[in-house]
Amino acid sequence: YVSFSHRWGNPQPLRLLQINLQSFKEEIKPEDLPKTFQDAVIITRKLRYRYLWIDSLCIIQDSKEDWTAESAIMEQIYRCLVLNISAGSAEDSSSG
Repeated sequence: YVSFSHRWGNPQPLRLLQINLQSFKEEIKPEDLPKTFQDAVIITRKLRYRYLWIDSLCIIQDSKEDWTAESAIMEQIYRCLVLNISAGSAEDSSSG
C-alpha cells in the first residue's frame, strides 16, 4: 500500500470521526475528498496500487483510544508501505 503525507491547514481536511465512522466504512465518494486527496488517489491508481493510507481518514480523529492504539503501531504502518506520496508544496488539503 501507499501512504500520503499532507499539510492539514485551514479548513481542516475531511476527517474520520466517531460520528461518520460507519458511513466511511461503507463509502467515501471521490468527489467528497479534498483536491489534494483526490490527486493522491489518482497517483496511487496510476502506480497500480489498491490501498492508500491517509492519517486523517484512517485514524479516528476524535478518539483518544484510537489515537493511542494507532500511534503505537505507526512504525509498522510506515515500515510496511511501498512508498509515501508527499504533498509538501500544498498549503492545505484543498489546493491539490
